Amino acid sequence: MDNDGAPETADSVVRVGLYDPRWSMENVDTSLAWPLLKHERTKWSSREEQYYYRTSTRNGEFVVTPIEVDLEKTHEIILPVKRRKFVPSSR
Repeated sequence: MDNDGAPETADSVVRVGLYDPRWSMENVDTSLAWPLLKHERTKWSSREEQYYYRTSTRNGEFVVTPIEVDLEKTHEIILPVKRRKFVPSSR
């Protein structure tokens, strides 16, 4: 199901992962280039507001291998999360 779908028509198998904000943070102009989508306008007043919300997460400090879960077979989602290895800056 994408953002235009409905729970009744969604597949029971879902892919679960952790949002990684690094691409958006490295590509600010591109991240801000498109207008808010209809469902986004119900929550944010501007792309900038949505961008700052999206990039304020600490998820860049963690790494996750996405998993698939069949929600008809289980009601639990266990997502193994590890802290990303610190790589010192070359500056």
